[in-house]
Amino acid sequence: MSGCWTNNPWKCVNLTRELWLNVAGLKAAGAKPATEVPHGLDTSWQFADAIEANQESVSGRMVAPYNIDINIPLIGYVGWSADGVSPGDVKWQVDYNWTAIGESTIAAADETLTGIGTASATPNGLVLAEILGINHPSITKRCITFKITRLSGDVLDTIADTTELIGVCLRYNVLS
Repeated sequence: MSGCWTNNPWKCVNLTRELWLNVAGLKAAGAKPATEVPHGLDTSWQFADAIEANQESVSGRMVAPYNIDINIPLIGYVGWSADGVSPGDVKWQVDYNWTAIGESTIAAADETLTGIGTASATPNGLVLAEILGINHPSITKRCITFKITRLSGDVLDTIADTTELIGVCLRYNVLS
């Protein structure tokens, strides 16, 4: 039996884990989808520098592990790159909801969060834009459905060119 269950804090180990979802696990559905393009050995979702009315998005789903430590915040990351010629920042928006078995899979977002990442000076250098404030799932709500939008019409999105989304990550902690 783990020391955590015997109330001995000296035997508790808090482990960080990550769920990474690459381009193949994301879909470009909806009225303004991003475009899948070749990217090195794989593909990426390309987001144009668009006016607000034409901002593009992708979406996906993940199932949360049963052993998430609800005392430590969840952190989301949007992995992306740019050509290295267009320096600046990209602002990402993440809309999400947690769903339980039997609940609607087309419900509106529970929450909308944003994060900003600064382009790498290396052409196509990987950047992780941090998304803070993701609520923990409940005991019954284990599936997270999310939509990621590049807020290219926002004043804080300063790259005047395309960006390529490589994948998304959910970082969480577990006690072992």
